[in-house]
Amino acid sequence: MKKILKCSMLFLAFIFVFLFNVSVSADTGPKSYITVNIVGNTDNLYMTLLSETSSTGPHNVYNEKYSNEDTYHNEDEKNINLIFRNYKDTDNFYYLEYTYQSIKDKTYHWGYYPPTTFKVLIYNADGDFFITDNKIYQKEEFGSVYTLTLSDEKIEVAKTQSLDTPIDAFEITKENKGAGSVISSFFIRLTICLTIEILLALLFGFRKWELLPIAITNIITQVGLNVALAVDIYLNGFNMPSILACYIPAEIGILLIEFLAYFLIFKNFKFKRENPIHPVRILLYTITANVVSLFGGFIILTILQNAGFYA
Repeated sequence: MKKILKCSMLFLAFIFVFLFNVSVSADTGPKSYITVNIVGNTDNLYMTLLSETSSTGPHNVYNEKYSNEDTYHNEDEKNINLIFRNYKDTDNFYYLEYTYQSIKDKTYHWGYYPPTTFKVLIYNADGDFFITDNKIYQKEEFGSVYTLTLSDEKIEVAKTQSLDTPIDAFEITKENKGAGSVISSFFIRLTICLTIEILLALLFGFRKWELLPIAITNIITQVGLNVALAVDIYLNGFNMPSILACYIPAEIGILLIEFLAYFLIFKNFKFKRENPIHPVRILLYTITANVVSLFGGFIILTILQNAGFYA
């Protein structure tokens, strides 16, 4: 038992040290996003999404008192930001500071607190005019992917228009609501986390015929955890304090439920053992497995998000 205790402490210490560098700099947990893939000539074009609200997450409208003009490192970037800032939308949507991007690579991506209700605005730096379809779009709860098709002919004809007269020169269609990615992400996380916890069970001396109740218990608790998180995200958006307020108590509850389940199962059924598994071993395994799942789940979410999933 002392050997298992020492191994557990060393293993947990290794996990914390190894994963700390990954997790400390990342805002972990599932994240919403908007991606716009652009078809057409995008030379010297810049794009932003106008928000129905004056702020979303860390993004806000211009406030002279709190302005940071050093966000960009050259005058051209500051000037383009100023041009977007001075744009007057007909529906009083807001430009949130420094959210524009060059779209020369034919992609616009807003991956951290994007607006829920938004409009698309493009600035043509060569002709000094704005392009918009003046339509209002809704982001899905997890994420949205759009295809935007620019019309070269309309842009060419409309070059004589001023900044005060936006040009209707593209159409935008939604490709993906993101729900499929959320479901796929969940099953990938479940499979990886379940595999890790089964391997840890073997490391802690559980026998092969004892892995089935461990797997079943984990599937039930993981489904419950993800349903709780999905409901919280749906109701409150991707608000990290709200997510953590849901996630941390849920993890503590899962730890207690799993320990109680394993203790009762292995105590009452023994699974071909002459004596029940010692409760301390069950507790150490449960704590270790949940710590690994907690940090591992965050890392998996980050990897899946970078791969194009919602997380």
